[in-house]
Amino acid sequence: MLEDEEYHISLIRYKQDFYELDHLLNIHFPEFRIPLPKLNKKLSTLRSLFDYKKKTNTELLQDYLYRSISTPIGKSSLFKDFLSVQRHEDRLMLKKGHQPSIAVQPTLKRKGSFYDVRQTKRLALNDYDIQQFESIKVLGKGATGKVILVRKEKRLFALKAIHKSWSITAKEVNHIKMERDILAKLSELHHPFLIQLYWAFQDIQNLYLVLDYHAGADLATLLQRFIYFPQEQCRLYCAEIVMGLQELHRHSILYRDLKPENVLLANDGHIVLTDFGLSKLFDNDDEHRTNTFCGTPEYLAPEIILQREYSYAVDYWSLGTMLYEMITGVTPFAAPTPDEMYDRVLYDDLLFPAHFDPEAVDLIAGLLERDPETRIGGVFEIRTHPYFINHLNWKDVYAKRVKPLYIPSVSSETDLSHFDPDFLCMSTSIKEENDEAVLIRQKWLPSHCPAGLTMDAFKGYSFVRRQVDNEQSDNEDFTFFGYGDDSDSTLLSDELATTFVGY
Repeated sequence: MLEDEEYHISLIRYKQDFYELDHLLNIHFPEFRIPLPKLNKKLSTLRSLFDYKKKTNTELLQDYLYRSISTPIGKSSLFKDFLSVQRHEDRLMLKKGHQPSIAVQPTLKRKGSFYDVRQTKRLALNDYDIQQFESIKVLGKGATGKVILVRKEKRLFALKAIHKSWSITAKEVNHIKMERDILAKLSELHHPFLIQLYWAFQDIQNLYLVLDYHAGADLATLLQRFIYFPQEQCRLYCAEIVMGLQELHRHSILYRDLKPENVLLANDGHIVLTDFGLSKLFDNDDEHRTNTFCGTPEYLAPEIILQREYSYAVDYWSLGTMLYEMITGVTPFAAPTPDEMYDRVLYDDLLFPAHFDPEAVDLIAGLLERDPETRIGGVFEIRTHPYFINHLNWKDVYAKRVKPLYIPSVSSETDLSHFDPDFLCMSTSIKEENDEAVLIRQKWLPSHCPAGLTMDAFKGYSFVRRQVDNEQSDNEDFTFFGYGDDSDSTLLSDELATTFVGY
């Protein structure tokens, strides 16, 4: 039993559970580990009469837990998870209503701030958990988890499950929390070309983001199928990406990972930007500059490669690379290895195939300008460029009144023909796996703090989106020429009309 001023938590733990805990503590905390006591075997009734002075296994294990709590182990999430509601048999009970017979059981009381039972209470009583979603198919898989097609109340969603593992580094935790914060902000914008978050929650082992589901897969899958796109298709995709990027920048969000894999295709043929795991949300008092080396090699701007400070202009370099790829089928500085690619980005001339559209040449050359100070990137500069202004009306683009050349053929809401079959055949089970990436990280990044072993690493992660009648923003007149360049971006208010449930 665990208790605080308000609650009793009844936990069922078996000998094997303690053996496994001892094994894990020996791996991760060898210097602080308290040896697990030798447990008594079950004695016959007659023999037990002569061993009454021995401590019972319950007493031995209680002493073991007390001693462990008094070490740094007591502050680890590994130990906290062991003392959390996990099994179906585990119970959370109000003190006021519990039966007196419970009080005679051995009780492990909370000491100081080592273990806050209220955190488990909130976790156990959370309004949302994975059991409320029907898993259908795996849509994708990365180093930290899976994206699964799920159904809740007859509606389909894409559920991103992220392993909350001891092997996740503190840096990765910051990226995960940043992604959640950015998605929470975007849920207030209802922008047509940005992914929408509905719920964020967690359990003992995983973090969950419940997002829009889009049946057309992504532009990377489409490029594999068609190699390159027609000019008008490229122009519309690029225009919609521009509107998404400029909305992100207006709200102090640096994307940092624009690539075909992160551009989803909706049922209606329009695009949606997703995956903000590498994005940066600047504070109001920031200079809106950073120097973290991150992104995907093919789409990295020169200033990132040179490890210099950078800002929103890196997203426009990625846009230029993507537009070139959509038109030709290859990136402009493709090479067999990342190092060779970086050399080409820094030193090679930008070449275009014969008969390349002159307006596209001029735009791409401006977006792939190596000097970020002279690179095309301001709202007015991009939206008035001949590549767009001679062919598109921006308000029609925003309102999705421009009909896409390609609309995904979907026979039903669960038609997954546009997704990678290698992912679709995977198990939808959400559990920790010994991925090669995790093993490599453990070997080569030993200095990184295992964030999963720190207290409250994901406190306040939960999010519930309010239902709204109008899903589309009505401030297009403001966003069209609302600011002159990225450095003058209007910052998003700190007030969010959302419900947060912190742990």
